[in-house]
Amino acid sequence: MYRRETVVLTLVAAAIFWGVAGLAWLAVQQLRDASRMMVEDTLPGLMDAGTAAERMHDNRFAMRQMLMSQSKDERAKSIYRVQTNNTDALWSDYAASIYQAEDRQDFQALLAAHKDYRDGCQRFFDMMLAEKDEEASAFFYGELSVLFQRYDGAAKALFNYNVRQATERSKEIRRTARFTPLAVAGLTVLGFLFGLILGMRHAFSGMVMSGHAPPRV
Repeated sequence: MYRRETVVLTLVAAAIFWGVAGLAWLAVQQLRDASRMMVEDTLPGLMDAGTAAERMHDNRFAMRQMLMSQSKDERAKSIYRVQTNNTDALWSDYAASIYQAEDRQDFQALLAAHKDYRDGCQRFFDMMLAEKDEEASAFFYGELSVLFQRYDGAAKALFNYNVRQATERSKEIRRTARFTPLAVAGLTVLGFLFGLILGMRHAFSGMVMSGHAPPRV
């Protein structure tokens, strides 16, 4: 009977030990994965989408300024500044940090809107260089404005997606960091108690077998 109890207690203590080790390993893996996705996916996506949105609006304002009284040379310089302040590199970087299907689908929609708006901007530039001011103004506030709203909406969808991802992943990291130490500590104490009981039973058994049983009170 004693040997059976000893074996059972030993197995329970071993199970608790491996449970602690397994829980700690899973917690580390979960924290590592969540942190890696935050660094490699969410934060770059937020930065790229946010910076691209800022450039889009800056360029939109610069194009509106072109409709004011500017010489042809000034317009050419303004067009050059807008073209060099494009979002192509930012969206290329964003594509490298896509890991989820929803993100990829939204990004494809953005690429389509980006192409249409870029083509519209080129038409606007051509009108400005040709000094077709009235036609350029009507196009800017009409069709090009619609294309910009579509492009801007697609960029906001990407930004909002990454905001949600950042919120969810930060909650996951905080939750894991908060509860895992408590669980590990509880299992460790439980394992210690089983080990203590097992050691006391061994000590008690040795005293009985040597004829030195503890005195009765």
